[in-house]
Amino acid sequence: MAEWSISTTGLLEARQRWQYASQRLGETVGRIIDKRLGEAVVFARATYLTGGTTATRLAERTGRLQASFDKEVQVTPGAQTIVTARLGYLHGPSWVGIHEYGGTIRPTNAQYLAIPLTSAARSAGSPRQYPGGLFAQTSKRGNLLLFQRTDHGIEPVYLLRESVTIPPRPALQPTVARFVPLITQDLRQAVRIALGGS
Repeated sequence: MAEWSISTTGLLEARQRWQYASQRLGETVGRIIDKRLGEAVVFARATYLTGGTTATRLAERTGRLQASFDKEVQVTPGAQTIVTARLGYLHGPSWVGIHEYGGTIRPTNAQYLAIPLTSAARSAGSPRQYPGGLFAQTSKRGNLLLFQRTDHGIEPVYLLRESVTIPPRPALQPTVARFVPLITQDLRQAVRIALGGS
């Protein structure tokens, strides 16, 4: 004959610990995500959105694209704390996705895309807003250009194209791949600590 006597201890203590942990854990999760996403923004801007344009990064001309890469974290406390987070080009123009995934750009309101060749052309934006008279001419290589007459002769100001294919130069995808495992690791550790584990 076998007999067992089973007693359970510590259930009340575990329940109290879990209630305390569940109240505090939402705020902790919000802090962890906010911290890591802040690091992700700094990483993406420094690694992919600074310097000259290469196969893996974009030149920082105006700083507009770099500044648009940001994070938002919102913690809504309550019986069930909700943490909402976003990372990416949050405040950028509608065309930022072309840099992340690549694609072909075509003009929408003109016959050609005008690609600026000088700092004055970049500042002006479009040829219509460029000060001074411009005229079109084909270069020796067969490119259609807009030129300007100066005291030093004629200078190319814009390159005209019917379309431009942009290769992908992702910043968001590799940043997410790098930081999601770090966030997951931090969250696991926070749960273990909150529940009294090591």
